[in-house]
Amino acid sequence: MSLTRKSLKTNSLIFTVGFTAIIGQLVFIRLTAQSFNGNELTMCVAIGHWLLWTGIGSLIGSRIAPDRGNEKGLFTLIITYAILLIVAANLLLLIRRFIDADLSEMLGLGRIFLWTGLLFILPSLINGLFFPLLVNWVSWQNIENPIHKVYITETIGSATGGMVFIAMILIGVSTVNMLNLITAILIVTAGFVFIEKSLYKLIIAIISVFLFFVLAQFISPKISSIRWSPYRINEIRESPHQAITALSYDENVVLFSNNEPLWSFGIEENAEELVHFGMLNHPAPHHVLIIGPVYEDLITQLGKYPSTETITSIQSDKALSDLLDKYTGSESIGKIEIHRIIDDPLKFLRQSTPCFDVVILNIPLPLNAMWNVYYSKEFFTLLKNHLNDMTVVAMQFPGSETYLNNNQLQFLKVMENTVGSVFTHIAWIPGETVHLIASDQRLESSFEHIAFELKYRGIDNRYIRDNYLWDRLSPMKIDFLNDQLSRCDTKRINSIVKPIGFYFNTVLWDQQTGGLLKKIYPWFAGKSPVLFGAMITGIILIMLLIFHRNKRYAAVSKLNMAMVGFSIMSLESVVLITLQSFAGSLYLRVALLSMSFMVGAACGAAWQRRYHDKSKRLQLYFVLSALLLTTLIYGLLLDSGSYLLNYTGLHYSVLFLGGFTGGLIFPTLSQRVRGHLTITDARASGSIYAWDIIGSCLGVYLTSGLIIPVWGLIPVMWLAGIIVGMILIGQLFIKK
Repeated sequence: MSLTRKSLKTNSLIFTVGFTAIIGQLVFIRLTAQSFNGNELTMCVAIGHWLLWTGIGSLIGSRIAPDRGNEKGLFTLIITYAILLIVAANLLLLIRRFIDADLSEMLGLGRIFLWTGLLFILPSLINGLFFPLLVNWVSWQNIENPIHKVYITETIGSATGGMVFIAMILIGVSTVNMLNLITAILIVTAGFVFIEKSLYKLIIAIISVFLFFVLAQFISPKISSIRWSPYRINEIRESPHQAITALSYDENVVLFSNNEPLWSFGIEENAEELVHFGMLNHPAPHHVLIIGPVYEDLITQLGKYPSTETITSIQSDKALSDLLDKYTGSESIGKIEIHRIIDDPLKFLRQSTPCFDVVILNIPLPLNAMWNVYYSKEFFTLLKNHLNDMTVVAMQFPGSETYLNNNQLQFLKVMENTVGSVFTHIAWIPGETVHLIASDQRLESSFEHIAFELKYRGIDNRYIRDNYLWDRLSPMKIDFLNDQLSRCDTKRINSIVKPIGFYFNTVLWDQQTGGLLKKIYPWFAGKSPVLFGAMITGIILIMLLIFHRNKRYAAVSKLNMAMVGFSIMSLESVVLITLQSFAGSLYLRVALLSMSFMVGAACGAAWQRRYHDKSKRLQLYFVLSALLLTTLIYGLLLDSGSYLLNYTGLHYSVLFLGGFTGGLIFPTLSQRVRGHLTITDARASGSIYAWDIIGSCLGVYLTSGLIIPVWGLIPVMWLAGIIVGMILIGQLFIKK
């Protein structure tokens, strides 16, 4: 076999393993969101489990790496990995059937954590085995720098996989079919590399294509049918934002977003609730802006106002807009012009002119950091700066006419503080659905005013009418809500860097499902993040001193790698939220962000390989100092809300540097561990890879699951900076 052909086979297998691993991870995260309700915590659980079991798998792989290439065993492992990915993905879709949970039942974090953890074990463990076993395989082919070879090629495969994942979602390929296709490609590639006879290679290719066809045409549709029973599936469409399923039951059509009911069409009460309280507080609404989708039910209600001339809907999900048009109709009423704009609302507002009279928020609650943006002070300030002086802004929240618990009250009070910090006047409408109306003109929420406006404008409603409003807007109920809010003494304001709305929605979600977060989050919220950071710093310093005193230099290197993984993953979490908040929609850019990080990692490893004869200590000090400086500067820009955050290039650069740091440090510390312990490349790299992944896992759990919801983005940056500083200090304890 020529060197060129040998190199092609080696690179193709390593590339495909990295390509499959990143797509497998993204598929499992996406399917977790499709199967469970929740917020960033659900995604945090999925990412954390994948990383945790991958890290453990790498540790195991570093111990069992054979004394020879063992191509047969590697081929068998790849086949097993492909099968387990498909089985686990389909079980994840059917998990509610197995645990006897209703389709739209809200599950607690504990059950989500348990079941995803069990389903992720086998595929993630095998995913972790690959790195040390591939390094071992490359070593036995007498290829130079096997650690660099595997790390760089696998990283490039991961970067490409992220781009392909987004591209396939954009063209309408379902998540499950994408996984079926990628696993088939992995098996064909492994057959090409490990099987010598052309006939057997052809047989493997034919079997893979046949299995993909059977899975796509028969198995996956059957599983979807079982999953959604007793509903009948009309259509399933996936967008970068969500999986949207149109279901029929007793001639009614319901749209589900992932696993949550999104709209039940033809329920007139919901449309009346959303529209009329805001519209009736404007003397002559000509131009209406809806942040979110518009559909026939809303158009009908807005068309009752003779003054209405235009209805503009701005939302970023084209698949959702298309399905709403298909199942609800999109006809205009009279001479009203309807404009449906598929774009990021933040970008649209920055470019719009002040021409809207009423703005209605028809979007989810601040269930996660992404939706929290649209309930933040920064968003309301942007909104006000692009509206008329008389514009009325209307939004709604879940409530109660008779009882509001402490967390509900604090959430509503935070929303009142936030909106009141931007607009001169606000008014509350009590009920099971609580409405908040804001404007710079005087607002009215009394029964007399609303009833008069309905009669004066000749609006005939089925629900929002005199006999209903007499009880809904009774002075006693209005006084009850206002009195409860006035007694709530919280002064906090919801913002991008301190997503309080996200925090309270998480607590309320956990409260409804009987979890522990309703106690854990408030406890941490009452403590200073400085104390939390000092505790982590103290633990790291104590471990460094113990390892140094016992001359366990390999342990110091592993600890440093874990801290690198923790810091970079924490930084990446903040960058993703910041880009979404300041520069607009994240979904179409997430592939580029991932690619920036992965390309940075490949460049860092390539740089270290080229200059590995130079001083590794100086290389580490240089790159860690650059990362520390970048972290501090990015934190300062975020704290000040700098306009520079509106430029996407800044965020790409930060992630590139984060990847470059990890890519340079990884092979350096692998070589140090190999020298300290006198072990093979496979064992050393597998061990360092495991600690890198485990550190990243802890970064996901603590950053996305605790620090951001409780304290906001800024403490994450300071903690990341402190830990990078600890890594720099840690170099003093590493034997030259």
